[in-house]
Amino acid sequence: MKTSQESDINKNQAKKDFINDYFLNTSLFSTFIRSKRYIEIVWSSEAGVSSILALLVTIMLSMFFGKFPTIFFDIMPPMLLAIISGFITLIAFSLSALALTLGFINVDSIVKTINLNNDSNVEASKKYLETYCFIVYRFYFSAVYSFIVVLVSAITYLYINLPLSFDNKINFALGFLFVYLLIYTISFTVALIGDCIKMRFTQL
Repeated sequence: MKTSQESDINKNQAKKDFINDYFLNTSLFSTFIRSKRYIEIVWSSEAGVSSILALLVTIMLSMFFGKFPTIFFDIMPPMLLAIISGFITLIAFSLSALALTLGFINVDSIVKTINLNNDSNVEASKKYLETYCFIVYRFYFSAVYSFIVVLVSAITYLYINLPLSFDNKINFALGFLFVYLLIYTISFTVALIGDCIKMRFTQL
């Protein structure tokens, strides 16, 4: 007959297996959809601020290009290279913040909270893990957004240096999207500092 200690050990192992299976079956894309991050990109406080700033910056760049096209093409390539370098650093920051956040998470506390006694408790436990997952994956998303900025900056660098020409309206739209992505990614990453503080001083 199993002792109480053996029963507790088996229950804890079952909980750990449950947690392990949950995260093994959780992908970046599925979390992006379930957490509705795609809505945040266009409908959030960061998105609102980014839209206004991106519009202002794009208008100023368009006016500058209209008056000083030669200077514009002289300064944009090194500026884009600086952006690429800066966002590569931002990727490293996001990964460091992720490691820091994971260090704040008390695994034993999570295991104690998990309850697998019945279907209702199992679903509640999944929701509990999902909350942690959504917070942790924000840092992952930050790194992905920064990588996209690096990729788009490299394409923009090639576009500026190649003998290509599009309609000014298309250029303005593409410029706005690029500046918006740049500002939104910075805003999103800065907002992660608040998540680090919350993870340190609060319990889910």
